[in-house]
Amino acid sequence: MKIADLREIVVSARRKLSQTPAPAMSMRQLLAALVIATALPLMALALVMFQQMVDNERRAIRDALMSNARALAAIVDNEIDTHLAVAGTLATSQALTTGDLATFRVQALRALEIVPGAWLSVSDPSGRFLVSTLFDFGQPLPPRGKLDIMTKAWATRQPQLSDIETGPISRGRNAFIEYPVFKDGAPLYSILVGLDPERFHKLIGGKFGDGATIGVLDREHKFVARIPDHDARLGTPASEGWQAAITLAPQGFAENRNLEGELSLTAYVPTRDGWTAGLSFPQRVLKAPLRRIFWSTGVVGSALLFAGIALALGLGRQLNRSMMELMTAAHKVGRGEIVPSKPQIVHEATAISEALKAASESLARQQAALRLSETRFRGTFENAAVGVAHVGLDGRWLEVNQRLCDIVGYSREELQARTYQSITHPDDLPANLGQMRKMRAGEIKIYNVDKRYLRRDGSTVWVGLTVTPQCDDLGQPLYFIAIVRDITVRKDAQDHQQFLMRELAHRSKNQLAIIQGMVGLTARNAASIDAFQKAFSQRIQGLAVSTDMLISQNWAATPLAELVRRQLKTFATDSARLTCEGPSAWIGAEAAEAIGLAVHELATNALKYGAWSQPAGTVSVRWTIERDGAEAPRLRLSWIERGGPPVAPPTRKGFGSIVIERMVAQKLDGTVELAFTPEGLSWILTLPASQFITDQAQRRQLASHPPITSPN
Repeated sequence: MKIADLREIVVSARRKLSQTPAPAMSMRQLLAALVIATALPLMALALVMFQQMVDNERRAIRDALMSNARALAAIVDNEIDTHLAVAGTLATSQALTTGDLATFRVQALRALEIVPGAWLSVSDPSGRFLVSTLFDFGQPLPPRGKLDIMTKAWATRQPQLSDIETGPISRGRNAFIEYPVFKDGAPLYSILVGLDPERFHKLIGGKFGDGATIGVLDREHKFVARIPDHDARLGTPASEGWQAAITLAPQGFAENRNLEGELSLTAYVPTRDGWTAGLSFPQRVLKAPLRRIFWSTGVVGSALLFAGIALALGLGRQLNRSMMELMTAAHKVGRGEIVPSKPQIVHEATAISEALKAASESLARQQAALRLSETRFRGTFENAAVGVAHVGLDGRWLEVNQRLCDIVGYSREELQARTYQSITHPDDLPANLGQMRKMRAGEIKIYNVDKRYLRRDGSTVWVGLTVTPQCDDLGQPLYFIAIVRDITVRKDAQDHQQFLMRELAHRSKNQLAIIQGMVGLTARNAASIDAFQKAFSQRIQGLAVSTDMLISQNWAATPLAELVRRQLKTFATDSARLTCEGPSAWIGAEAAEAIGLAVHELATNALKYGAWSQPAGTVSVRWTIERDGAEAPRLRLSWIERGGPPVAPPTRKGFGSIVIERMVAQKLDGTVELAFTPEGLSWILTLPASQFITDQAQRRQLASHPPITSPN
């Protein structure tokens, strides 16, 4: 539907609306009543207050959790600081720096009294334990094992806190502090202070209320202390949800199922040394205050809500009936059906119904015209005898007909996935793009060009292309319409015609030269004018046979068997006296002329002086394709006479001798073997591979590149 048609419908509806008496209630009034009934101020206020209460309670719960988590982290940091202070004090002991380890052990035992459960060991820079508060002085100590924490302490020159692990001295799960001691800038000892997990368990117990799950994790997210199940969970990993939350952010909240399988909210913060302290409560405990708020306000809110709904339902039923009828009418208009106008309880709905009726009638008329136009277009597009396509501004094939697909050898789907640039021959593309730029700039409205497309199989097809733009109302191109005609046959015909004209000129010169030599040599050896005329006419006839064959083959390669048979047709009237056989082979125009003359002269000689001059004489013409190792193939053509009179070399050489002995060999870059044996004349011609083919598909190639030689 056009914009003008819609504008006319709206104006008409407004005119009718102004002339219609006002109904008892307008749509605006009905909607206002519905809003008042369903959006009571009290309900709105209650909902806002309820939401604020819920948000405040949630915020208070989270703030309390986070505050407790920070307090828990402070307890852990304080305990670690106490152990560090003990280690730092002992590191300055004169007994340690002088190597009096027995005295140092006594000092360490007294210092560790302020941190119950702690122990201390001293190792040298190689990691070998020298003394420990867990063993009597001088008692053999176990090997240390891993040295990664000690190595890091030496490298950073700072104390290092380990994760929970099984200690080589204590034989139990605990963490420890590695405190490096230097003398004159060089590593002297490493003090290893053990942190008893039970100590952390006692420190965090009973401080954060019943029902709380409290945990202290090391850097590998393993429990250093946990309430509940401290002994069972010591050294085991925390829940996957808590681990994932710590990985994403070192501080925050995690909503996950705890190790007991209960959905909980955990607040966690990092300690100063990279551990994590966390405090969580089950969601059922945290949501208890929210449920109380919900039930207290829900009763009042529900009563108000139901009252509003009951009132809104009564008012909305009338509006809903009108809207449903209009919706049904709109769906019918979308399906192209004509809908009638129906009065509604709401004045505006009646105007809409009339507009829908007018729109449905207009759309029905336009759809009928569009279907007819589409049918005509599709029939013309698909059944066109030429290729037709719509091409996008970027060169992509938008829509193509089957004829174009046949021309370029692609299916519709394959072609529409490409651009015209991708299948245009590279030599033709610059000119094509130049024309397209001019058309997009508005310099030209149409262009015609002969170009080449690259087919799917790799071959080339010549086409005649006509392109015009399809523009919008502002004259801007939307896409291009391309008409494509296959002109390959015409191009081939033009190319072949040019080849034939060149070949005709070349052959005419050659034949004139041959005839000129033929006249001179024939006249020189003729006994009389009649003898000259007869011999010259026969030779002209032999040359004409070869020329007729070349013309019938469009100057393409000529079948050798057919050439020999035609030349001998007038000589060998008795088929029993001629044997002619060999494999399929084709020769070019130059070879056809030369071999035709040679065969004609051999036949003339055989009829006058050779095998065919006797009743029992025979002639055998055979050819073979020979291959010696890796060399190119050669064509071997032989003429063998038997059963004739005794043969002797001629005392003088005329035109025929020159043809069969020298001209054919020189003209075709071959060799001739001529023998006058008592059994009969023998003539063998050998040709190189450039003068013949065995595959008929190569005929055009041999004809397009004939060996150009000068006549003798």
